[in-house]
Amino acid sequence: MFYPIGFGGSHWLLYIGVPLIIGIWAQVRVSRAFSRWSKVPATSNITGAECAREILQAAQIHDVEVVETNDFLGDHYDPTKKKLCLSSNVYNTPSVASLGIAAHETGHAIQHAKAYAPLKARMAVVPLTMVASQMLPFVIFGGIFFHITGLITLGIYCYAILLVFQLITLPVEFDASRRAKIIL
Repeated sequence: MFYPIGFGGSHWLLYIGVPLIIGIWAQVRVSRAFSRWSKVPATSNITGAECAREILQAAQIHDVEVVETNDFLGDHYDPTKKKLCLSSNVYNTPSVASLGIAAHETGHAIQHAKAYAPLKARMAVVPLTMVASQMLPFVIFGGIFFHITGLITLGIYCYAILLVFQLITLPVEFDASRRAKIIL
């Protein structure tokens, strides 16, 4: 019987290995950029938390809480809780990297306040994306190791959902960065 993905060929390297390598490469680049720019002090001498609060105040957004989190580079805006979560390094440090990240994440809060359509679309897809991302490793590896094409097909659908989510996320991230550049 023919299995398009499995131990009989190297196709699985293409479908799993290439995206994995690209993801690792992107994470390394982000970490290096943060490391480099976190050593450059901000001329304003304000921390990421102070920057975020000032931007929120200037945008007349008063219902978003700026909080510190212990996740390294786990900075994010949670639109469901209206919380701007900044990692300890960003929250407490007056560096160029801290201000850039804080301004970017605050850009998401501004998007939310202005009902930015791509952010609303992204928020609508999040529950489905969470299910797909939790299923994906088990489905793909189960399909590959046990040669069950139905699982592989389901894995491809999960992967497609994640891809669509990333494509929806791109304009949201670019717009948040654009807003941050204007603010800074």
